[in-house]
Parts: sequence; structure tokens; C-alpha cells
Amino acid sequence: MTFRFDKVVLAWSISVVLFGTEILAGDLVLTVTNIQRPGMLFVTLYQDARTFEDDMVNTRMPVEKAGVHSVTRESTMDRVARLVINVPDGIVAIAVFHDTNGNGAVDEGFFGMPKEQYGFGNDARPLFSAPSYGASSIMIEGRTTHSIKLR
Repeated sequence: MTFRFDKVVLAWSISVVLFGTEILAGDLVLTVTNIQRPGMLFVTLYQDARTFEDDMVNTRMPVEKAGVHSVTRESTMDRVARLVINVPDGIVAIAVFHDTNGNGAVDEGFFGMPKEQYGFGNDARPLFSAPSYGASSIMIEGRTTHSIKLR
């Protein structure tokens, strides 16, 4: 399973053009903590449960589709990254993956568990599966702050 960075950037750019800036009323100030090494953070916000759960079950990676906002940011040795993401007000589930080897994918080990760091909204942490949409969701209302600790 590979993650195509260029497709995510294209999908996000298209959504900004199609939706325009007037619909992007909210700002999510997201703090990602416990970053263990340099790499690339992939942050994906899902506006509906079906899309989130399909991505978690089938690909575990964000793909191009409506209702998905993706942002990438290089991480350094700072252990903490802060991102400001323009998103519409409403409920979104958050998934964060940390690509440390630059292959554009979340590498998996036994039983499909990620070898690289990951985190979800509300620090949802189920044992043997991805969390549900509800467990990973937060409400965006204007400027909203949230923190996710990678594991």
C-alpha cells in the first residue's frame, strides 16, 4: 500500500478551488506531539463516517475524494509540530500518519499494524483496529485547537 503525496496535494488544491475561501470558515490549530524523528506528517480530516471508515479498513491511507482535506508538513527533531488548517465548521475525524523513511506510505508490520507513528482525533486508541469515526471526531467552530499524541 503506497501513499501518493502528489495526489493528496492535487486533491487538496482542487477542493480549495472548488469550494473557495468563503466556505473555509474555520481554523483548526492542530498540535502533534511525541514526534520521534524527522519525516513527513500527513494530516487528513474526514467530513463523513463512511469515507473515514472505508479508508481505515481498505487502505489506511487518505485518497482523493469529496469530504477529505489533507495537509502535509515536514517534521523536524522538535518532537512537536503545530499546523493551522482552514476547514469548514462542522464535525471532522482526524487521522495523522508520520512517514519517517520518505517512501510516501505507512509501512505495516504484523497484523497490518503501522510500523511508523500515527494518531487520531481525541487520541482515540483502539487495540487491534482503526478507531471509529465518532471516536476520532471533533467539532470545528471558528478557531478550534486540538492536540494529537503520536504513538
